[in-house]
Amino acid sequence: MRRFSIRDLFWLTLVVAMGVGWWLDRERQEDEQERQRATAASAVVAAQVEKTRWRALAGLLAEELESIGYTVDTAEGYGSLRRPGTSHSVILRETYIRHADGTLYRVKH
Repeated sequence: MRRFSIRDLFWLTLVVAMGVGWWLDRERQEDEQERQRATAASAVVAAQVEKTRWRALAGLLAEELESIGYTVDTAEGYGSLRRPGTSHSVILRETYIRHADGTLYRVKH
């Protein structure tokens, strides 16, 4: 029968410890990746909700401006605003809007 020396047991312990350490690290990495995916997904949903909110507000603003006589044209990539009684338009390429919390947003039309 083979007898194991202390050296053999040390190497066996080292190999098992390395395997367990590698396995635990992989589990931690998978958990971290899943957490990052969930965070990214929630950020995308929040951005879509915010985009919808801003578009609704822009639509309300356009309706209000039209109700007082302005002509509002929107197209892909830009918008224009014409004062009542004038023939020239102001082309709106981007607008800066300050949120209540002080954050400055750049809105491209």
